[in-house]
Amino acid sequence: MTILVMSQRLDYHGRAVTWGLHQMGCKVHWWDRSIYPGQQQLSLSLTDDGGCHMVSDGGDWPVPSGGYVAIWERRGKVPTPSPGLSAVDRRVASNESRKFLCGLVSILEVQNPDALVTNPAWAQERANEKALQLHVAKQVGMDIPSTLISNEPRRIRDFYRMHGGKVITKQHFPFSWRQPNGDLFLSGTFIVPPEAMESDAMLEASPMIFQEALDISGELRIIVFGRTVFAGLQPRAAEGMPGFSDIRLEPRNELSVIDLDPGLRDKLFAFMERMGLNYAAFDIARTRDGRELFLEANEAGQFLSLESLDPTCHMLDAFCQYLASGDKAFEYKNPSGLRLTSFEDSSDGRLFREEFDHHMKFEYKAQPFELSEA
Repeated sequence: MTILVMSQRLDYHGRAVTWGLHQMGCKVHWWDRSIYPGQQQLSLSLTDDGGCHMVSDGGDWPVPSGGYVAIWERRGKVPTPSPGLSAVDRRVASNESRKFLCGLVSILEVQNPDALVTNPAWAQERANEKALQLHVAKQVGMDIPSTLISNEPRRIRDFYRMHGGKVITKQHFPFSWRQPNGDLFLSGTFIVPPEAMESDAMLEASPMIFQEALDISGELRIIVFGRTVFAGLQPRAAEGMPGFSDIRLEPRNELSVIDLDPGLRDKLFAFMERMGLNYAAFDIARTRDGRELFLEANEAGQFLSLESLDPTCHMLDAFCQYLASGDKAFEYKNPSGLRLTSFEDSSDGRLFREEFDHHMKFEYKAQPFELSEA
């Protein structure tokens, strides 16, 4: 039995987990979709008997139908068209390639009905809808900040006044953009200034998520896969990035692994069941008066940072065992001794670091969510 890892060359998580699975004696099929179609050729033939035949770069797909114990869709959903195409043709090639890749992944899921899929394609689509996340979080009993999602100026201003001007806003999906001089700008959760309420045109232009600004002492980063839960608490920094209220943009130099309240744990499991997820990374705000409020759930969020900050949090070992088990109800109980530091000290880890450092120094540093013409 083989584990399919869909990631890309410069993804730390994908490379570390693949190394870990090899240490456990697992067979891994690595598929980097991000190089398609510019550096990769794929073909799909549909047969008269309802079957299909997949070919990659001139060779048959390495694993037959039903051959995967687990399928992990980590990274690489954004295709890379040939740079020789015109801007319009790159956009067309990217859109067509994305649709074809999504179709192939769905076929692989259908061909492997007993595989542990993290996460199913249909569940990923639903899970990335912020409005649905907040709705389901409330349904399972979690608290959420007072929220308005709107592009109606009157309602936005009323919400702003109701909270005394203490309001933050965020996008439905993260993005970044690059200036002609190469400077990169990031989106995030930012504090709404009074002048933002002045222009109807600005408020009407796009729906935004508006929420009450919380007095946060820290945030819980909770990783859930199968029936396994890891939780870390990061205290709020004294000073963050000006204008932002986003812990992701603060120095992440402190994190304490904590035991999660059983009631919250059950609500997280209920959330994942309703959303059809086998894995999720949750962000829960902890206020200074002791409340815990759901912020969001990322169906492909990072998790190894917990082990980087606290080596007693055996995230790599647990996740590798989870994939190898092929069990949606996997619960981590028996540490194997696999450590993230061992990956970093290995030849694979050193090679990854060299490739990553070279990319950051010499190559075009596109971000995963960067807006571009392609």
